[in-house]
Amino acid sequence: MSAIRGAGAVGVILALASFLLFSFVLSLPSSAQDSGQSSGQSSAIYPDGRVPPLAVPGNLVDRWTSPPTDLRELKKRPLLYWRYHAMQPQKPIRNSIFVLFFCFAFNLILKKRAAIAAESIKRRFWKTLGAGVLCMFLFVTTTRLCYEVELFEPLGNLSMALLQLLCLFGLAVSTRLMGQSILKKFNICQPEAGKDPTVAQILVWTFVGIAVIASFSFIPRIPLPNGHFVAPLVPRIALLFCTLGMGALIRTKLGRKEAV
Repeated sequence: MSAIRGAGAVGVILALASFLLFSFVLSLPSSAQDSGQSSGQSSAIYPDGRVPPLAVPGNLVDRWTSPPTDLRELKKRPLLYWRYHAMQPQKPIRNSIFVLFFCFAFNLILKKRAAIAAESIKRRFWKTLGAGVLCMFLFVTTTRLCYEVELFEPLGNLSMALLQLLCLFGLAVSTRLMGQSILKKFNICQPEAGKDPTVAQILVWTFVGIAVIASFSFIPRIPLPNGHFVAPLVPRIALLFCTLGMGALIRTKLGRKEAV
């Protein structure tokens, strides 16, 4: 049993390290510039002789560094759309209050389903994470394809809304499990053997899990040699826990049956 727990702990550390490294790479600004110089231009030429600028993800995001008036084009690329919002100044108190209310409501109203999904994470961590990543990929791909055709844009909005809702459900499951695991190390707020957890215990677990994630918002911005800063860590870490919890809900059919 101790070996299994040790392997699980190593898996969690490796997943967090890989995710943070990937986020750091994405946060680096693009060296290509949206200018008329030959170094930043495409080889294609318009019929009137103009050379179009090279479109890169960094330029697409930088174009909306100020409050945008139309995000329709950016919505066609859901990951960049999410990155745009993640790069905006965060409001930890307001966001934490909303997340606390939502997670409390989910974990209290659907206690047994949340417990089954959380147990799936403990038993099959990598399978659960893989299911969450696959689900995220399918929703993002569907959203992008729908936005390519104007007639299907409402379906794109629906796909993105469902993905965001599943992410919130997944965050509720992950924060419950994380809070429970942390407090279990100190033997605090644990149910008696053979009994279901009380409402107070579930609330404390959820609060501790969210507090741990929110604590990353107090880490100062890390400057880079080129004058830019590393992207905020909280949205990336929260997305990881959302993906993990979402995978647990998918594998357990929204918490209705235990995953194999």
